[in-house]
Amino acid sequence: MCIRDRLYPGAGCIKYGSGSRNGWIVLPELRSLNGSTDLTVSFDMIPYAVATATDNELVDITECLNCSVQIKSGEGTIEGATNGVLVFDVQSPKAKGAWSIVTYTFTVKGANSNTRIAIASGDKGCVATGKNRMWLDKVTVVKK
Repeated sequence: MCIRDRLYPGAGCIKYGSGSRNGWIVLPELRSLNGSTDLTVSFDMIPYAVATATDNELVDITECLNCSVQIKSGEGTIEGATNGVLVFDVQSPKAKGAWSIVTYTFTVKGANSNTRIAIASGDKGCVATGKNRMWLDKVTVVKK
C-alpha cells in the first residue's frame, strides 16, 4: 500500500501538491528483494506551469523548482543524499518549455524487502512545505 499526501489524478499521471502544500508518495515495500540489494530508480517529472490570463505566455513560476527522494523506512541509503534527502533541481517551465518531461535517476544502496522510497515535490522530502506542484509518471525500480 502506498502512503500519500496531496496527490491528485492527472491525465495519465499523478499531480503532486496544491497551492498551499507540497505532495509526496511513499512506494510500497520491495517485497521481492532477498537480502541487501542495490537499485536504480527513475521517474518522469513535469514541473508545474501556468499561462497568464492576458497573453497566454507562461508565467516564470518559482514553485516546484525542486523535487526530492528519500528512504522513508527500512534499509538502504540514496547515493548523493544529504541528511537522507536527495534533491533534484528543476529548470523553470518558462525557460524549458511547458510540459517538458524530465527523467530523474538515482541509486539506492543496500535496499531490502522492507525498504520504502518516497518521492516528493519540493526540497524537504516528506515534510509539509509551501507551494510545490508537479506531475509524476513512469516510476521504475530495477535491481543493479
